[in-house]
Amino acid sequence: MLILLMDMVKVNAVNGVNVERLSDRLLVYLQSAMGRDVTLRDIRTFLQIEPGSKDDQNLRTQMSSTMVIKKIVKPSGKNDGVYKVVVPVEPVKWWDDDSQEPLDFRFPRCYEDDTEFGIED
Repeated sequence: MLILLMDMVKVNAVNGVNVERLSDRLLVYLQSAMGRDVTLRDIRTFLQIEPGSKDDQNLRTQMSSTMVIKKIVKPSGKNDGVYKVVVPVEPVKWWDDDSQEPLDFRFPRCYEDDTEFGIED
């Protein structure tokens, strides 16, 4: 996911000056906030966006639709501008494991005389 975020961030050079899009700066911020709750107010402060501006509307659109669809953030569900930045996980393919070691199950036993309960049959 971190690599995916960094691949998505592209900086364009115009006349020797680096120009970043709002979405690129947003992805950089979300990468640093991985696993935490973020609010639109915090993002506005970090990205130096004035409330009510066009960039603010773009930010709201990016967070409420684009980032949710890409599963980068998850909204709180209260329509309060709070989002959880999702930590990427990769599935573990346990069925493709090459080790042939059997699992060592410890079934319940009586602590007084160490007799078994008959579950292991």
